Amino acid sequence: MSIVALAFLAVVAPFGLWNDYLRDLLALSMIFAILALSLNVVVGYMGEMCFGHQMFFGIGAYTSALLSIHTGISPWLGILIAVAGAAGFGFLVGLVALRAMRGVYLAIVTFGLGAILWQIVFNEHRLTGGARGISGISRLSLPGVVFNDEVSLYYLGLVFLVATLYFFVRWERSRFGRAIVAVRENEELARSVGINSYIYLVLTFTIAAAFAGLAGSLYAHFLTVVNPYLFAPPYLLAMIIMVIVGGKGTLGGPILGAFIYTFGLNLLPFSKEIDIVVFGVVLLALILLAPQGAYPYLRTLATRLVTRASRRNQLV
Repeated sequence: MSIVALAFLAVVAPFGLWNDYLRDLLALSMIFAILALSLNVVVGYMGEMCFGHQMFFGIGAYTSALLSIHTGISPWLGILIAVAGAAGFGFLVGLVALRAMRGVYLAIVTFGLGAILWQIVFNEHRLTGGARGISGISRLSLPGVVFNDEVSLYYLGLVFLVATLYFFVRWERSRFGRAIVAVRENEELARSVGINSYIYLVLTFTIAAAFAGLAGSLYAHFLTVVNPYLFAPPYLLAMIIMVIVGGKGTLGGPILGAFIYTFGLNLLPFSKEIDIVVFGVVLLALILLAPQGAYPYLRTLATRLVTRASRRNQLV
């Protein structure tokens, strides 16, 4: 019943908002939810921290942008190439970094790689446009439909988010997903039962990079403009906030965190400088009240309410 209710709410959501700005934030939340789910794979399931995860987001965005501007190929094919490019780079990073580095060392190395890519994109004026970035990226379209308004972009983003969520649900329940959780909990014990932890970690890191690239590619086609700041630390901070506030290691948490971040930060009725302070205080309070994240807290609360209601009905 809850799935049916959520599906109905997702379908009618844009019509319950009273202006285009809110619908635009709703569409953007779809992309950020995919991005948060990708980082959640590293933080929540691998038990590692990638402080350069935004570079895969940027690679996906710039790959789609460059293909759109310089080749004129189908944007849909551009998305596939962007995802493959981000996955390939993620595979190489994981192959090297995860063999010898874990924990804080992995975080530092990936942060350094992200900073290097940021500077390369920022200073490469001929190819990437430098600080100005790239504009005029083509919109996504299907025969008879062009995704160029807030409602159509929301539904397109919703389709990609549902597909992403479906993939991760199947992955989480698969032998692969159970193995990576076993590695997270006790790597030595996992190895003793025949799990090659290194291979599983590299492949999981690659999956996370691929979905971050997907989010970046969609971002490019949704906004039709990209800039070097996609590689900058603020996007990493945004992802971490979404995952931690929503609830790491869950699938609903990053999605909820993406909505909290997107709407919370953009709807505060203060100046931009005060917004960050107020939003930070609110997030800190949320983390203190629900250290496991908002999604597990709300799920537990809902379970308690349902249990109490059923007990009352039995007494009556």
